[in-house]
Amino acid sequence: MSKPVFISAEEAVRVVRSGDHVHLSSIASVPHILIEALERAAFQRFHR
Repeated sequence: MSKPVFISAEEAVRVVRSGDHVHLSSIASVPHILIEALERAAFQRFHR
């Protein structure tokens, strides 16, 4: 088995493009750090 690779939330959201759907379940733990990174990325992309 390969060793897991960890990346930051900011790195993870770089692959999300306009029109993509990101599902966040209300049943499971919500990854708040990921949601915040998505918000920052959206703000930076659309408020230049």
